[in-house]
Amino acid sequence: MRKFYFFVVFLAFLTIFCVPVLAETVVPQQDLGGSYQIPFIFEQEVICSMAEQYSCSREKARKRNYSIDLNTDRAVFVSDKIYQSLEFPIRSGYFFNPAGEYSFTVTTELPNLGGITETAHSEIVTKILNSFRYETNLIYVDCDKKAVTLSGGEVTKLGTTYKPKVTYISADNPLIKTEKSYTITTDDSGKIIEKTTVVITVNPENEYMYTHFQMANTNHATTYYSKAYFEGLPDLDFMEVNVVGSVYDDFYL
Repeated sequence: MRKFYFFVVFLAFLTIFCVPVLAETVVPQQDLGGSYQIPFIFEQEVICSMAEQYSCSREKARKRNYSIDLNTDRAVFVSDKIYQSLEFPIRSGYFFNPAGEYSFTVTTELPNLGGITETAHSEIVTKILNSFRYETNLIYVDCDKKAVTLSGGEVTKLGTTYKPKVTYISADNPLIKTEKSYTITTDDSGKIIEKTTVVITVNPENEYMYTHFQMANTNHATTYYSKAYFEGLPDLDFMEVNVVGSVYDDFYL
């Protein structure tokens, strides 16, 4: 698990201002004339990467196993030998289900300020959770068979293909499930130590999402925490998806 150290300044009404990632140490708490500089430790973990979740389906394609398991397969990958050097080649028109499982942990050690202490910790966790993004520029098909982004937005058609358009879904999207665990203890000096771990699962039910058969080539999917909240924090996960033709190629080649 990777650790990052932050501090935030709490002013009136506990407004949170986030600052860039600090180096090796936590900045000590300081009384700032009615404001408090609050240190917290942020840890993130990739529990199961996108590559791991697609690996079973990718291996089946390499072995030219064309069976589909609705419980475990999250995408259909190209089995043609000429594309075997590509990590994740697909043809547009098949399903490509979002995937990935991650977690982050926030730990704070604060003086006992009554309910303010718990509120401070909770607001930090909420800010981080709200900044989670699953991003892709793959083009999907909605229930009306229209070309849309993953979030349902409109896309532009250039010639015979739809131009890739970056969009994201966040933790409040139905495709994303979150689970929290929380502990609170008091040390010998009376400080309140709070720790919250949040597990974020993208598409835990493996809901099937079909790409549009006129989707353009070379696309990607990535997960990260919005840089608007944490400048400099590395992306959680990334995979390049190479679109090599469409589902109709399998019928007519």
